[in-house]
Amino acid sequence: MSILNVNVKKVVSIILALILVLSNFGIIVNAQVSCTIPYVAAVNNKQISANTYVRYSNELYLYPGDIVYLNFTYTPSNASVWFGLSTPSNQFRYASGVSGKLQRSFIIKEEGIHKVKIQNNSSASIIINGKFSTGCSYPFRGTNVPTALSRGYSASHYGLDIIDTYPNSINGREIYSIGSGTVLFEGPSQSAGNYIAILYDGGYTARYLHMQSRSTLKKDDVVTYETFIGYVGNTGESSGPHLHLDVNTVNATSGGSGNNAVNSSTTIDPKKLFPQIGFSQ
Repeated sequence: MSILNVNVKKVVSIILALILVLSNFGIIVNAQVSCTIPYVAAVNNKQISANTYVRYSNELYLYPGDIVYLNFTYTPSNASVWFGLSTPSNQFRYASGVSGKLQRSFIIKEEGIHKVKIQNNSSASIIINGKFSTGCSYPFRGTNVPTALSRGYSASHYGLDIIDTYPNSINGREIYSIGSGTVLFEGPSQSAGNYIAILYDGGYTARYLHMQSRSTLKKDDVVTYETFIGYVGNTGESSGPHLHLDVNTVNATSGGSGNNAVNSSTTIDPKKLFPQIGFSQ
C-alpha cells in the first residue's frame, strides 16, 4: 500500500471524526433519519392483550401524562381502546392501520383510571410509556443551525417556536422535512399563515407554520428528510420570524376544533425527536 493511500485514509478519518464532533455540538445537523416512533422500545414492557381488562394495581399503573401505544400485528379492520372506571369514559376508534407499526398513542389526561381494554380486534396490544425514536432529522441544515426557542411545548402551546440568537436572523432560512412521509395539507391560514402538514411513516403528523413562502409541494406528494418545504417567515398570527413546529399522533392539519385539529391530548413534545439538539429558551 502506498504512502499516499495511507495519508488519504487518515485525512478521511479525521474529517469524519470532526463532523461527528461538530454534530454533537449542534453545529452541523444534516444527518440520516429514520423518523419513526417504534412501539418495540418501551420503558414498561408489560403489554395488555386484546379484549382483556387490566385493573389499576401493582401490575400496572396509569398516571396523568402516561402515554399508551396501540400496536397491531396485521392491518386491522376496526379497533378501539378505552380507559375508565367501570364503564368506558374515553373511546378512540379508527378503521385502518399499517401492519406491524404503531398506529396511535393516547395520553392519559385524568386521574382515577382503573381499567384499560382493547375491543374488536384480536391482533391488537398496547404498550405503556413507549420511547420515541432518536432518528428524526432537524428541520434546519448546514452550520450554525438555530436552536433557540421563543416559546416551548406546554399545555397551552403544542409545539416549539424556533428562532435564532442575536444578531443572527432566522427569517428566510430554508426548512426541510424531518423525515419521510406524505403531504396532508399545504396552504394559507389566518392564524398559521403559510403552512404545511406532513404525515410521516411513523404514523404521526408534523406541521410547519408561519412560513414566508412554501415550496411547490402539493397534497399527496411524497417527501423525504432531504425535501425542502419552505422558508421561515412571519405570516399569520405571529409576532416575529420563527418556525412553529408541532408533532401530532393523529392526522392533525389545523388548529381550532374538529376531527383534524391539534389539541393537548394528541400532541407530543417535538424535543423528544431531536435529542442531539441543545435547545435554549
